Amino acid sequence: MKPEDALGLTFYSEDLHETISIKDYFKRLICMLGEEAEGFSGKRPFGNSGWEYDVYGCLIANGATFGTLDDDGYNDECNIIEADEYVQKIIAAL
Repeated sequence: MKPEDALGLTFYSEDLHETISIKDYFKRLICMLGEEAEGFSGKRPFGNSGWEYDVYGCLIANGATFGTLDDDGYNDECNIIEADEYVQKIIAAL
């Protein structure tokens, strides 16, 4: 899947309590960075840590090969280096 195609994928964000596209999720993340400036928490931008795993899980569920999901649809195994590299490509495609 091309990174620009991934922008339209949707997932349920536990932190935001809504279904959101990857594109809109990263736009909100960037807005949060701008609003909070030096107070921005990369670990807990929307309140909880592990937020990146929501994005990884969405990508894996849609064919990304850098990880697997368990029977409940949560991340089971994930190659973080590959996942982060792919997410950087998605962000660049914004």
